[in-house]
Amino acid sequence: MSSRFFALFFLLVSLLLIAYSCGTESPEERLYNQLPFEVKSCITDRNKIVHGIDVSYYQGTIDWNKVAQEGHKFAFIRVSDGLNYIDSKFPQNWSGAKSAGIIRGAYQFFRPNLDAVSQAQLLLDKMGPLEKGDLPPVIDVENTGNLTPSEVSTQVGKWINHIEFKLGVKPIIYTGYYFWKDNVKSTAFGEYLLWLAWYHDYQDTSFCPTTPDPWTKWTFWQWTSSGTVAGISGNVDRNIFDGTLDELKKLTYLYEDVCGDSYCGEKETYQNCPSDCLMMDFITPKDGEELRNPVLFKIEADSNIVKVNYYADGYLFGTSTKPETYFATEYTFNNLGDRNILAEGFNSTGKRTGAVSIKIKVLPEPKCGDGECNGNENFSSCDADCVNITFITPKDGEVIHNPVTFKVSTPDSVKSVIYTADIYKFATSSDRNSDFEVNYKFNVLGNRKIIADAFDENQKRIGTTSINITVLEEEDATAYDIPETDAGTDTIEDIAISDTNETTEDSTATDIKENSDILTDNTHIAKDALTTDVLKRQQEDSSGCGCSIIE
Repeated sequence: MSSRFFALFFLLVSLLLIAYSCGTESPEERLYNQLPFEVKSCITDRNKIVHGIDVSYYQGTIDWNKVAQEGHKFAFIRVSDGLNYIDSKFPQNWSGAKSAGIIRGAYQFFRPNLDAVSQAQLLLDKMGPLEKGDLPPVIDVENTGNLTPSEVSTQVGKWINHIEFKLGVKPIIYTGYYFWKDNVKSTAFGEYLLWLAWYHDYQDTSFCPTTPDPWTKWTFWQWTSSGTVAGISGNVDRNIFDGTLDELKKLTYLYEDVCGDSYCGEKETYQNCPSDCLMMDFITPKDGEELRNPVLFKIEADSNIVKVNYYADGYLFGTSTKPETYFATEYTFNNLGDRNILAEGFNSTGKRTGAVSIKIKVLPEPKCGDGECNGNENFSSCDADCVNITFITPKDGEVIHNPVTFKVSTPDSVKSVIYTADIYKFATSSDRNSDFEVNYKFNVLGNRKIIADAFDENQKRIGTTSINITVLEEEDATAYDIPETDAGTDTIEDIAISDTNETTEDSTATDIKENSDILTDNTHIAKDALTTDVLKRQQEDSSGCGCSIIE
């Protein structure tokens, strides 16, 4: 009797404990516990996911308060299927999610064979202005419209550009791994967040999601199309956000960045919040600079930054991957005048970890006869403005071994010459007696475009010429040796300048004057004006690499 009593007693206590634990379980914990084992196995931290859904008129009338009470924090809501099928439930769902306190985002099933801009504008018209706390709009890419991958990619780009221009936010891309891999085949959209469809119930590969190129991680994961959710009749798509609720909120419109939260927010830069954003700085151009096309952009950044995107007034115009030291890109602007330039840095996981911004003024192309040898002008195209300058050695098209000797023939008015390989300055000479000779060893071999810009006694650019050469390995490894640079000494011998504080191809007289003190005299550098910063850069560049993408 006694043993039976204690057995019943312990059973009762166990049932009470189970009932108590169930009663205190949070909605988020219940949602996590309901996940299939396969989904749980792909989640490294149960406290760093957020549950959500996506819906259309197929889900009928939704009780959004019940959806919220069950623990779902976000919802993507369909606006239309292309241009011809407007979702009749969108207005009701859009307002209902907001009223229930659910973070909402609008999506559109994209039809590539229809006008992309018209589809994007339709979404904007039906959605209305983004409100604070809304997620960026989503383009649902899972249909080809019988177009080729290249054509699909082009149409996707048009839709994204229109949304980004109108709203000033980056849209989200929804797609499946296999669809994007086989039917889009583009690596051009890696800076946009990925909402990945990867279902747990029929994948025949390793279960955890695989992202298509160019993405290395998913932000949202649609893990089933047959979920059940309180307040919704029938099946519904269920999703997971990879991060905390606070991190999800940071993706929403008009989120107020808080400096000091260890997150480099959309409006934060290294300039205004160095505690959250890693170091980034423009080497060229400088803030407020006036210059002509093409514009060379060069950035130094923290070693944890592996990619930099460049934006002009919100438009992405260039991307640079991790070089040895500098990130560089060159761009010709169609729209001239004042431009706001933003550079965003990303780490190896694709997270925005740094940013820096400047304002520049892009000047009109020069006109022949205006007395300025600028832009793409040279002696052949405008002998009224540019003097004749030609390469003595090497010759155009020559195949030559490292190290390479450069000489140019110029009129007497030329007092100095700056040499550039592709878009990177590598040497300067002011020795007329040697035909402005410099010797340089390239780290990057193969085809190189060499430009020689000539300057007069006032450091005004008065001529330019270029050749193409093919650089091979040196024949004698001891023929050229770059010595170590000692920042504590006053002179640097036998070294060609590589990526010091030199100016772009469109240098003005003021720009060149800043560099007049580091012109080389055949094989040495004048010692009378070398700054600590220049010496430091020459130490970094003493390998001849130029610390750039090419060099």
